Amino acid sequence: MAIGGNSGDFPEDEPTTEHGIGVVPGHEELPPPDINSLVASGSLVGVGVKYGLPQSRKASLMTPRQLFRHSDMTERWQKREISNFDYLMFLNTVAGRSFNDLNQYPVFPWVLTNYTDEKLDLSVASNFRDLSKPIGALSEARRKQFEERYQNWDDPSTPPFHYGTHYSTAAFTLNWLMRVEPFSTMLIHLQGGRFDCPDRMFHSMGETWTRAQRDTHDVKELIPELFYLPEMLRNSNKLPLGKRMDGVEVGDVALPPWAKTPEQFIQIHRQALESDLVSCQLNQWIDLIFGYKQKGAEAVRACNVFYYLTYEGGVDLAKETDPVRREALLNQIASFGQTPLQLLTEAHPPRHSVMTVSPLMFGRTEEELCMAMKFVSNSPVVFLAANTFAQLPTPTILSITGNLVYSLNRWHNSYTGNTRGTGSIALSGEKEGEAATTAELPLTVDPLLISASPSAPIPRRHLGEAMVNTIKVSSRHFVATNDSRSIISCAYPDYSFRVTDTDTGATRQVVYGHADVVTCLARSETSLYADCYLATGSLDCTVHLWHWSGQLGRVAGDSDRPEGGATSRAILTGHEAPITALAVSAEHGLVISGCADGAVVIHTTAGELLRRSQLSATVSALAISRDCLILAQEGPRGLVVFSNTLRVLDRRESQFSIDCLTLTRDGEYFVTGSEQGIVALWRLFPLEQLYTYHRMEASIRSVAVTSNQRYVLAGLESGAIVLVEGDFDMETCFTIADAANIEKMLQQLHHGELSFQGKVWSIFIAIVRKSDRNVEMCSRAELISRLLDLLQTVPAHTGIFLIFLELISLVGQYSITVKETKRYLKALKVTEDGKWRRSSLRLLKMMPKLLQDSPDAFFRFPGTPGAGIFLPPLRSFPYQTGWAFAAWVRMDPPDGTGFEKEKPVIYNFRSSKGASYSCYIVANFIVISVDKGQAGTPVMEKCVCSELRPRRWHHIALSHNYSRWGRSEVACYVDGHLADTVELNWAITVADTWPQCAVGSAAAGVTTEPPFTSFTGQMAGVYVFGESMSLQQAHSLYCMGPGYMSALRHEAECDLPEGYKKFLFDGRLHSSLLSLYSPKNCHGQLCLYTPPHKAAHAHYVQIAHAVMKGLKHDYARLKLDMYLNWASNHGKFVELGAGVEVIRTHSLQSSLQSVGGMQMLLPLFDQLDAEVEEGDGEEAIDLCATLLSIVTRLLECSYTFQQQFVHARGVLIIAQALQKSDPRHLEVVQCIASLARLCNSAAIGPVLLRELLDHILFNPKLWIMADPAVQIHFYSYLSLDFMDNNKFPEQIKRVATVIEMCRTLKHYYYVVVPRSPSDWIPEQRSKTLSTENIITIRGSLLEVINKLILLGIQDKDAITPFPSRDQEIHALMNLVTTVHENDNLYDVLALINRLQFEHPQLLIPALISRMIVHAPITAPKLFPPNRFGASPSFSGMLPSSSERVNGAAGDGEKEENGMDSNGMECNGVNTTDLYFDADEEDPVQDPKSLRYCDNLHGRWQLKKIRAIFLRSLLQNTALELFLASRTAVMFSFADHDTVRAVVGHLPRVGVGVKYGLPQSRKASLMTPRQLFRHSDMTERWQKHEISNFDYLMFLNTVAGRSFNDLNQYPVFPWVLTNYTDEKLDLSVASNFRDLSKNWDDPSTPPFHYGTHYSTAAFTLNWLMRVEPFATMLIRLQGGRFDCPDRMFHSMGETWTRAQRDTHDVKELIPELFFLPEMLRNSNKLPLGKRMDGVEVGDVVLPPWAKSPEQFIQIHRQALESDLVSCQLNQWIDLIFGYKQKGAKAVRACNVFYYLTYEGGVDLAKETDPVRRDALLNQIASFGQTPRQLLTEAHPPRHSVMTVNQIASFGQIPRQTLNY
Repeated sequence: MAIGGNSGDFPEDEPTTEHGIGVVPGHEELPPPDINSLVASGSLVGVGVKYGLPQSRKASLMTPRQLFRHSDMTERWQKREISNFDYLMFLNTVAGRSFNDLNQYPVFPWVLTNYTDEKLDLSVASNFRDLSKPIGALSEARRKQFEERYQNWDDPSTPPFHYGTHYSTAAFTLNWLMRVEPFSTMLIHLQGGRFDCPDRMFHSMGETWTRAQRDTHDVKELIPELFYLPEMLRNSNKLPLGKRMDGVEVGDVALPPWAKTPEQFIQIHRQALESDLVSCQLNQWIDLIFGYKQKGAEAVRACNVFYYLTYEGGVDLAKETDPVRREALLNQIASFGQTPLQLLTEAHPPRHSVMTVSPLMFGRTEEELCMAMKFVSNSPVVFLAANTFAQLPTPTILSITGNLVYSLNRWHNSYTGNTRGTGSIALSGEKEGEAATTAELPLTVDPLLISASPSAPIPRRHLGEAMVNTIKVSSRHFVATNDSRSIISCAYPDYSFRVTDTDTGATRQVVYGHADVVTCLARSETSLYADCYLATGSLDCTVHLWHWSGQLGRVAGDSDRPEGGATSRAILTGHEAPITALAVSAEHGLVISGCADGAVVIHTTAGELLRRSQLSATVSALAISRDCLILAQEGPRGLVVFSNTLRVLDRRESQFSIDCLTLTRDGEYFVTGSEQGIVALWRLFPLEQLYTYHRMEASIRSVAVTSNQRYVLAGLESGAIVLVEGDFDMETCFTIADAANIEKMLQQLHHGELSFQGKVWSIFIAIVRKSDRNVEMCSRAELISRLLDLLQTVPAHTGIFLIFLELISLVGQYSITVKETKRYLKALKVTEDGKWRRSSLRLLKMMPKLLQDSPDAFFRFPGTPGAGIFLPPLRSFPYQTGWAFAAWVRMDPPDGTGFEKEKPVIYNFRSSKGASYSCYIVANFIVISVDKGQAGTPVMEKCVCSELRPRRWHHIALSHNYSRWGRSEVACYVDGHLADTVELNWAITVADTWPQCAVGSAAAGVTTEPPFTSFTGQMAGVYVFGESMSLQQAHSLYCMGPGYMSALRHEAECDLPEGYKKFLFDGRLHSSLLSLYSPKNCHGQLCLYTPPHKAAHAHYVQIAHAVMKGLKHDYARLKLDMYLNWASNHGKFVELGAGVEVIRTHSLQSSLQSVGGMQMLLPLFDQLDAEVEEGDGEEAIDLCATLLSIVTRLLECSYTFQQQFVHARGVLIIAQALQKSDPRHLEVVQCIASLARLCNSAAIGPVLLRELLDHILFNPKLWIMADPAVQIHFYSYLSLDFMDNNKFPEQIKRVATVIEMCRTLKHYYYVVVPRSPSDWIPEQRSKTLSTENIITIRGSLLEVINKLILLGIQDKDAITPFPSRDQEIHALMNLVTTVHENDNLYDVLALINRLQFEHPQLLIPALISRMIVHAPITAPKLFPPNRFGASPSFSGMLPSSSERVNGAAGDGEKEENGMDSNGMECNGVNTTDLYFDADEEDPVQDPKSLRYCDNLHGRWQLKKIRAIFLRSLLQNTALELFLASRTAVMFSFADHDTVRAVVGHLPRVGVGVKYGLPQSRKASLMTPRQLFRHSDMTERWQKHEISNFDYLMFLNTVAGRSFNDLNQYPVFPWVLTNYTDEKLDLSVASNFRDLSKNWDDPSTPPFHYGTHYSTAAFTLNWLMRVEPFATMLIRLQGGRFDCPDRMFHSMGETWTRAQRDTHDVKELIPELFFLPEMLRNSNKLPLGKRMDGVEVGDVVLPPWAKSPEQFIQIHRQALESDLVSCQLNQWIDLIFGYKQKGAKAVRACNVFYYLTYEGGVDLAKETDPVRRDALLNQIASFGQTPRQLLTEAHPPRHSVMTVNQIASFGQIPRQTLNY
């Protein structure tokens, strides 16, 4: 090992310390002041050539950030050209980390977390560390400790920090490396002459990881050696490291169970570092260590702040004059370590993460042979060098034959292998096989050799003097430079080796130095034109090391001058036999040599001998990999792999005699050639033969691999070069040709062992990842269904199980059919015994990945020659203002990363005169090209700097803007944004026709060099416009998404905001549309033309339809022996691939719609508490969060899902499921927040928000049992994020919400339990809630109240008047006056005091208007909470019609003044107030009832009236006023004229704003029918914008029904018929009443019904258990309750009686849908005993309801169910509509007693007082029918059948969950 060695490209002799280790910073002398001069006097080497930086002195003086910014290493890492290890080494190097500085040693991350299992699966994410967090913040407990330290830091002299120690210090580094020298010695020196305490030593990987997770003083990361140096894990030097406290001797490092040896640990550890699960998140760790999270605010947020002295600039030592303090600071710096220099101030880009492809997947193919080339001399090809780098101007295959003739054969990097080139070339002066020209082949023969004579050597292609006859010429005698300009050869009899110029064939240099014949050569790795090491071995048993100068093209001497002689840099000894093999590594600073007696020796490049090992046979070949693994050939067949310390790691025996070998560029594999003609592919470690190619007819003398690792070249004994497709590069694309092949694979795998299946499936998924075409084949094979079945047959937590899941995700994101969706949903269902299946949870968590926004139809371009969409000939091209092209494009490059060598065409339009417009892609960038078609005029090309990402949909719009007098330009829009604008001259002339136009392919006749290639990937709709396009149009078109493919004709085609629509549907784009070719509008191979026909006639010669096509070629397939003998072909046809085709896919969203929509997911919420099937081991902790995220994603997808969710009462179902399930599922605050944010943009956002408010956000009963931390988080979100949102608070009804918050404070979050005189009952809550938690939550709730009160309030100094907040403050005061415990009031009083201080304008008027200290006695709230508008409320029952307001028209003076001098003694109305006095002494009044009546002596401000309704007692002689306090008051008047006069003096509020009617006095005087006709409530109900309950309340309200009139109480229908079953299924129609019929009994009288469905007696009977109705019923019954057997005792009995008793046809009241208190006898009223002896108390509920709350809940759900919605209009026809009276009522059996109808009697004309009283008594007894609102049928509701809504409310019968 080269300790302290140089890591640059060319190692130089650098001074080091005694041990080769640099000194600790701070202890060295300051750099000399003339450091710039020192750099200036040195060589122009820069920082080497490895990092893509210029070799200049300026580069050597660059700062780390400059080095990083100007290097190309990040791009190379993203493209996977370099490994993670190499990239991390680059970052450490440029950031100032060095192996020569222990205190700034390179730092690497912990990547694994599993150090306990017997086997390690690198495909399981849980085995890997989360690289987005610092090592100290991986544990939540530790993170909290560190954050508390930071927040509580109070030392002003020292900045706060999270970690007092560092992740990399000298002590940590020495502890890691203490088992190898010189680190052992240095550690002893550091510890004062001894080792540290054994219990603190690095003893075990698992223990060290555990300590790093628990110990707050241990946050160290790893060092690079843990990824390549197994020696550091062995105590090879037998150091006395001591015994631990448990008696265990400290020796070798204890390894995890999954690693049996240190070598295996290093190998697996390195594989983990390079794995895809690390690659995809390594950029986040880089952000922490080297990037923008290293310091500053981002570091604080990431919990990543270290002690200030560890940072650059933490202290300025130059300004520190006190030597004592300076020394102290230096010691601190040495102790604390140093943070790397910051390289980035923004996020590091991620890596293109692709699953690594192994050569195991390369099956034998019949078409692996690409071409063969034979030299006519028949001399064996003994040396091959594949210098095929794309950066070279002339990529070359250099070959040397046994007669020392070399050739420079041109390599074509554009060759892709698609043609399976079947040509053979013989160098006899002519080409053989005209079927395949050189243009179709990857290799062009050296032109100097084609015309050469076989018998005469070619001076310019010969190496000159012959070699020693006793040595067999082989590949080890030659070395070629990377640019093929020089060949270095040996084995000359004068003991020299020589440098030959390949251009001229002249010998450029002859080098001497050995004492005998030079037997072998080797050079180190290098980049183009750079310096390198050259090693020579000789028969004299020595090895010489030389310096090769790339600039001079020769072996350099001491002076590095051309005229200077070559001198060796080192002479390496240690062998006792001739040298036979060499290998050199500049990166590792090592020279490996082997000799004839089997000795293998390692030297450093400085000449120091490190290790020696002995093999049993001659060392024939050596190679060293980038990972410092050494490959040696032992004898003719043996292969041995060493570590860098010559420890044998693996050895194998080949079947065949190996004559040559070479490593691949990445060092992972190597290729061998044998005397038997076999080319074999091997893995380096573990050593394994992977594949053998077809046997050649001659032995293999040399092998080479192209730089892109796609092709293998073999030089044969017969003088031929054979090129085979040996694509084992991990970025290579492999395609599945036919879906039937997948079926065959499944059949074969069924018979294999599980381990074998796992290997095959791991290979298969890597292949599928490479191309969307492969995914398409899997979709065609219905792989998802097959895999869902296979999931049940394999054990969980195995690699194959996880591969199946990943494959389902991969294919499902592309397409999932309806059949597969049904199968998928079925797999989510629990088993019959109520347990989650092994795979269900994982499938559920995977479901969000399947929700992709991609088109369901697109064109697939295969990339084969000639495949594209060819447009019909254009008569003319737009030339007035320009033209535009737009399309959605997804690239699918062959290597999965980008188009590096190809030029895939987006479009190519060519005129008859050669002018053309083209657009193609190079290296993922867009290139726009314009060719004027004029001789001598160059093609204008511009590159647009907007990188496109493969396998992603991008919207590309190119707008050519023509200006006759100004600048003509092309605007390129990518994904709706202007990427670039380039100036391009115009190429169009009016007279030209355009017969050659194509999309995705070059037009016929294009010969541009290098040629275009056909596009590989997908396109959605292709648009060509006859006008240029603006940025707004391009952005709007992008916002339409890839699924839009219409002609921009109608606005209804999209749901974009109006601001976007105006740019798309103003007619411009549609009228300028030349062509639109949509994959949805194709027939066969025709793309049908869809825009207006006038455009077709104007621009096209004939038809306007395009053609999808591809080319078929007839290539001869030749066998190898025919190549070598120039035989003819066999005439076999090969189809290179079909043309463009239309692919139709199915997204999960569309498939889910077909099987039932959102309703199919709602039953899953009933499974939250289901147990996990034994053996799975995965808990469903985040199950609810996953389900909610799926629901949110679906709601974001389409308006249809939103409608389905609202119709199915999805929020209510979810809320009830959460309330029933375990409280742990309530850890979903973020998901609820996402759902709430959706309401801002969703089309039905207000409706959805209302549901969220009612059932989740303002439902304390749901959250009260949750974990305290969850409750705190939720209420913090409510008070901060939710209330600070601009839109949410505006949609909340302030008064109702404040009342609800006060109720929550009082009943749920009380600090102390209430005690006398408080008479309210607290709600049950979680026992884990501490007082501190409660105070925190109360603070959040009070903040919500505060923000609601101050909503819309301007600054207190503003001149504008404040709006009134009386009702909100009254609610707070009610809370204060009804709670008597001081601990429960402190924070409420603090809020009131705060309001008084900050906003006295609000608080003081509210307190004055209250006028009393104690809270008033208010009637019970008998209305459902509705925060979006005021609902009717009970303000006080008016006992008689004698309480009336004097009409304003009665007395002119009172009309003016409104009151007399006493102020409150008379009734009236003035300009500001309405007031009223009741005569409490009136004997008609019931004093007990008056106790429950508010405002018997009332006064109301007119400005607080919100709505005025006309009411009647068979005449329009009453008014009902709805106030801002959510109360309503009814007044009765003498006649209708008085009513009109009073309305004239009341505010112009109409009937409010809720019903969509104008706020005018005319609206207040409208008849019920007029109100109904002019309102928009029916349309809103039909569209599901309001519920059934709200609509029925609207109908009752406008029809004259009121909570203030028992005889005209609101009426609701019976909806259920099943009151007997234990469980109620709301999806069964038989459980519901037929709402199209009234009570139809054959025994009813002729007028059908002698009683009514709504009377005062019925209403009181329903509500008799609550006051004041109990008191009123007693008064009605003459001072006692009714007979117990006639009382409302049981829901089921009442329903049965309504079906059988001819005197009972009553309907329901609204309270049965929202008031559970009416079902309890909370007041312990003596209701008596029934005839059967049963005591009448609480109402007997149906078996399916366990509590009154559950009954109300299910009853309300039934009312809102689709089975009620679809027929509710028929019940409305009976009660309010055309079937209410007349002939239709007769036919519907719906006629009641005549006095119940409006107009049945005119009391004004009744002069007989006795008869008048009798009529009034009859009316009071019979009840009143609502005013008729319709004379025609009521329209039905838009009804969608609900599936299994009851899933959330009870245990679901398993048969109801079938999908």
